Parts: sequence; structure tokens; C-alpha cells
Amino acid sequence: MLQARFKLDEEWQKVPILRQMGCIWRCSKSKLVDKLLKAKNTEERLRLKPDNVKTMKEWKRFVESRTSNEFKVII
Repeated sequence: MLQARFKLDEEWQKVPILRQMGCIWRCSKSKLVDKLLKAKNTEERLRLKPDNVKTMKEWKRFVESRTSNEFKVII
């Protein structure tokens, strides 16, 4: 998909693009987790589901993992 979207002929061209994409992904995920932690209840958290998450089951699993006590200890 990356090569179809961008014209990357050389390997050295791919490295910075992939690195930047990784940084953007982590940043967006961090912002999403921040919103989850600030949400007042489960209903609010479920409404934060992004369009690219296919199923509500998948989203609920993500919300549970990011609002668990074990995750809060890590951050």
C-alpha cells in the first residue's frame, strides 16, 4: 500500500517515511488513550470509537486494556 501511494524506488526512501508514519501512529494512539482516561464513564469511552476500528467488540477490548489498573501502573 505504501509503495502504491508513494513513489518510493529506493530503500533509503522508505526508511524515513516508515519512521514518520510510526511516530504519527504512536502520537494519535497516545491522544486517544488520553481521551479515554479523561472520559467520565464507559458510555463516553465507547462513543470515542474511531471510524477505522471495525467492530465494537474490538473497541471494547482496547478500552478495557487501556483503562485497566495494570495499564495505569505502566503509564
